Amino acid sequence: AAGVKHSQNEIYIDIVEEIDAIIDANGNVVSSDVSGSIQAQSVLSGVPDLLLTFADPELIDDCSFHPCVRYGRYEMDKVVSFV
Repeated sequence: AAGVKHSQNEIYIDIVEEIDAIIDANGNVVSSDVSGSIQAQSVLSGVPDLLLTFADPELIDDCSFHPCVRYGRYEMDKVVSFV
């Protein structure tokens, strides 16, 4: 809510990566998949507008976002903008 005030403004961001692979008896990789998620927990006063940028956004594909993320902005500028 717009009138909420916290004694400390904090945001915690976790980046979780997962690698799944099938390896044959000789140690060769048969198939593999890498996936990840970015999880945020925030305690921020008011209704701040946040912007998350990536060093190499072209590596991010097949993604989904929380409804608060402005998807059009991500498609255009490759930044995650949300309230």
